Amino acid sequence: MICPICKKEFNNHPAISRKDNKTEICSECGIVEAINCFEPDKKKAQELINSILEYEKRAKEMNIQIDIHYDPKDTNKVIELNKE
Repeated sequence: MICPICKKEFNNHPAISRKDNKTEICSECGIVEAINCFEPDKKKAQELINSILEYEKRAKEMNIQIDIHYDPKDTNKVIELNKE
């Protein structure tokens, strides 16, 4: 599948775009949309995006499934391991 935002091919489970709640997009673009929606400070948003993408990359390398949750009131808890 090709992401309509970044035009990159992806094979993992798609995210749903927050712009129309129906377009399937890649996980990375989904993360960017979600963080930008909740974090108005662009510098802080980019730091969060970079951290999440790095965790996602490391988890993939180790074959670990992660679920990403972001709560702007508790930015210390962003990543949770999926214990399935």
